[in-house]
Amino acid sequence: MKEFICIHKAEMKQTRRTGSITGCKGNKEKCEFELQSRSFCYHLIIGKYDYANYVCVPNWEVGCKLADYGDLFWNTERLAKTVKNCSFNNDSNDRQKSKRIIIKS
Repeated sequence: MKEFICIHKAEMKQTRRTGSITGCKGNKEKCEFELQSRSFCYHLIIGKYDYANYVCVPNWEVGCKLADYGDLFWNTERLAKTVKNCSFNNDSNDRQKSKRIIIKS
């Protein structure tokens, strides 16, 4: 299990949340895991195909293309845009992109 701290800054207010990543399985080509924070649990699938990488969040019925895994800016913008364009009932604060994520063992 990996724990993380997510810090979101908006309108002069900073929100800090903790969470964990569990059940990680797979390999370099495809990885699945559960991300838990607050009272929410999300299943994520991250993978690679011939031309790019992708992420799917079945709980939200969304998925999108990713750049290199290290390109946090592009990937965050792409996922935020994808999630913003879908309609589902969930806490709107969870759909906002975070400014910084720190992963701790």
